Amino acid sequence: FADTVWSCTTDPSITVGTTSLTFKQLTPTALDAAGSTTYTITATNAWEQPAVSIVLPSAGTYLLFGRAAGAVEVSAISGNVAYVQTRLYDVTNAVEVPQSIAYTALTNRITSRVLGTSPFSTLYTVTASVTVRLEAQRTYDGSPAPTFTQSAIFENQSNIGYLKIG
Repeated sequence: FADTVWSCTTDPSITVGTTSLTFKQLTPTALDAAGSTTYTITATNAWEQPAVSIVLPSAGTYLLFGRAAGAVEVSAISGNVAYVQTRLYDVTNAVEVPQSIAYTALTNRITSRVLGTSPFSTLYTVTASVTVRLEAQRTYDGSPAPTFTQSAIFENQSNIGYLKIG
């Protein structure tokens, strides 16, 4: 994700037989909202707030995209899976952005740190300007609970961008 904005001045069209189709050009705004450090997730099964967020400037439908980079490490695990999840959260309206949960890093064994990156994209419609942030949690499936030795989001490698499409 670069800080590049691109656009096209004409709408392309194609004719097939007697049918002509015109494709609406979109002007993407790729805003890189990366943080600057490593955020350590301290609680299990609770969403936390690394310093990665973006402001959607006005009402409309947006394609939100980006990536979350993180790590998980456990010192004790038995028959279950430990992982770091991420999601997008609309801070202004206090709601989860639909269809934005992703698994960033996971392990099912005692091992050295497992690193992961989860790209994401989702459509989101808002009625006014909102702030959207990346949230993360460490969690697990199965029993007993694992012993986490590290769970983190790398803010300097995670970001959110948007394209206003309507």
